[in-house]
Amino acid sequence: MMTLVPHNPTYLSDGELLRCYVAHQSPAAFTCLVKRHINLVHAAARRQIHDDHLADDIVQAVFIVLARKAHKLPSSTVLEGWLATTTRYAALDAIRRAARRARHEQRAALSGAEKMKDTSPVQNTDHDWSTIAPHLDAALARLKPADRNA
Repeated sequence: MMTLVPHNPTYLSDGELLRCYVAHQSPAAFTCLVKRHINLVHAAARRQIHDDHLADDIVQAVFIVLARKAHKLPSSTVLEGWLATTTRYAALDAIRRAARRARHEQRAALSGAEKMKDTSPVQNTDHDWSTIAPHLDAALARLKPADRNA
């Protein structure tokens, strides 16, 4: 078993890098894993999300999950497959959160519109407007220029 993390761990396999990271909390080993697989994770996230900024957030989330769960991964784990699956779950979660946020925003907007209706002394309808519209220009024309310009 490896007791020291090499200065340049790039030649190690994914499994060896994971073991180094777990055993020694090696930033070098984890950085090597991230550099090795970041393009795979980003491409998968981008294909599923179609948004570069959200894909970046998903990449970050996937590698955070890897850091947290590295000690639980069996030695037989194929890291590329695990990362692809984790990316899929993170993308689905991001899609659900975005949909939930959109629903909340829509409800808030509708609630705000309802409140505005409730506080308004007169509720305008198409019928009201059709009654007022013919008189509006005549009333504006009767105003003094300073009042009309206001």
